[in-house]
Amino acid sequence: MPLHTLVPPAAEPVSLDEARAWLRLGHDGDDTALIPAIAGARAAFEARTGRALVARTVRESFAAARTAGAGPRLLTPSLQPVTALAAVTLTGPAGAASPAPAGLVTIEDGRLRLSRAVEGLTVDYVAGAATSTAAVPPADRVAVLEELAALMARREAGVTAPAPPGQAEPRL
Repeated sequence: MPLHTLVPPAAEPVSLDEARAWLRLGHDGDDTALIPAIAGARAAFEARTGRALVARTVRESFAAARTAGAGPRLLTPSLQPVTALAAVTLTGPAGAASPAPAGLVTIEDGRLRLSRAVEGLTVDYVAGAATSTAAVPPADRVAVLEELAALMARREAGVTAPAPPGQAEPRL
């Protein structure tokens, strides 16, 4: 099952005013295009890095979560850091879901620690440490703004898909 957002981020990592300033747009810029472009730039950054910039609750399934030998195993979720667990369920062979036993999954170093091998594990978790735009690290904000500039340059050039890996992106 792909990653599913249950509760979206409360804010984007960059504000509309910050994006306008970075792109050198006036205050009467095309907000109807810019607002979803900011979300798209954030999503592209997060997909590339696997890091959630602003906290949100997501659901992720792990079909066969195995442990090495008898010891625990760290699962690497699609988005990190994991800051809280919301729910942990197990789906049996017949498709019936039930709550997982307490302690089956815990958080360790922003990842999920599994105490034993299981099948059909689904975890609802909060990913992302920042709870507001201001709490996002400056370097990550700049990276999102650069992604936004590339996205808007492709839009202006009439290009609908990102450049293939290794090719330069058009810049403003």
